Amino acid sequence: MVDIGTRYVTSALALASAVPTHPIVWTFDIPESMERTGAFRDGKSEEDWQNDVKAHEMNITFYNLDLLSVSDEEFTKYMNTWFIMLDTEHEPDTNPFEREWLQHLMDAKFFNGIILTDDIHLNDEMEKWWNELKENAERDGYVVYDLTKVGHATGTGMLDFSGGQVTVIDNIE
Repeated sequence: MVDIGTRYVTSALALASAVPTHPIVWTFDIPESMERTGAFRDGKSEEDWQNDVKAHEMNITFYNLDLLSVSDEEFTKYMNTWFIMLDTEHEPDTNPFEREWLQHLMDAKFFNGIILTDDIHLNDEMEKWWNELKENAERDGYVVYDLTKVGHATGTGMLDFSGGQVTVIDNIE
């Protein structure tokens, strides 16, 4: 699984703790970010923290790089998964990483999994982008679901590129 937007490692930990499989998680953050060091509580080094995580059968690998600047070959290697968690800048117009990353992924034409994007209702820019994603879904080959009522309070969206392999049941009161 891929987590884009490491920050304090919470999404990566949640993904890696999935039972019973404990999937391998690659988490990506911008080159200069070291926010994740806040996750290494009690003064632990990243190595000590990784050892603790591995003792709980979790496998998380950190990458600090600009995914928009890597080669197409590297991009395909990093994004070749069935599940991507996208939780980054939340400013798709002002700082268009989300928009550019998704376009790059769609242009590469290999992805056939799920993208879960956080904070789709956080601000006007995210609302606008979410509406664009809904409007362009059929044209761009994915199905869109707003999972906010079972997800994050500021919005959780899912883009399904699997070609119908996912069913979302909307009967939660």
